[in-house]
Amino acid sequence: MGFPTPFLQLKPKLIALEPPVGGYPRSRRHMRRLRCALNSENPPMTVSITGATGFIGRRLVQKLLLDDHKVFVLTRSATKAASVFPASTYPGVTIAEQGDWEACVRGSSAVVNLAGMPISTRWSPEVKQEIKRSRVNVTSKVVKYINHAGNADAQPSVFVSATAIGYYGTSEIHSFDESSPSGNDYLAEVCREWEATARQVNQQDVRLVLLRIGVVLGKDGGALGFLGFI
Repeated sequence: MGFPTPFLQLKPKLIALEPPVGGYPRSRRHMRRLRCALNSENPPMTVSITGATGFIGRRLVQKLLLDDHKVFVLTRSATKAASVFPASTYPGVTIAEQGDWEACVRGSSAVVNLAGMPISTRWSPEVKQEIKRSRVNVTSKVVKYINHAGNADAQPSVFVSATAIGYYGTSEIHSFDESSPSGNDYLAEVCREWEATARQVNQQDVRLVLLRIGVVLGKDGGALGFLGFI
């Protein structure tokens, strides 16, 4: 069984992260978080996550809880989120509907943005609009809440926003790395607008990580499940 589109060839590459504009923030709160990232014995973080009920989001929540961090699940459907993260099994999870997102973001050490309509479906013109809109609108809302959180001490220290290797387009003969230009197909257009929205976050005080996710494989879903291998 063949794959619906050619796989991208990505060259492995170590990335040296550049400091945000103006250098790294120096407040006590931000330095404490940096130490926490380097030393697991420091106090736990609080992480707000959009798209937490998705295939990647569920695993991320489980990992964070395993490491004794607290999680705010930012969702549009508390009922769905509660079915994925029942309180009896996930006591470290707080489920927040849209009216509570801003307060959760303000109280977080980090925000992870994974929200977006799945692309593993037939692409009608309406579906294509929703694929883009679902990503851009949620990202815009989260960026607004981060930027309006107040001074640097009230803002998350890092914003991790998902995007995808669709940014590069597709090719059967070329390889791509982080310095490669964007492609010219529909998914590349989606990723460009998605990333441009995330870049509007206040990078003077908040470190931005754009996570270009590739083909996701897992024993109980992801690409293998979509293609019928499991």
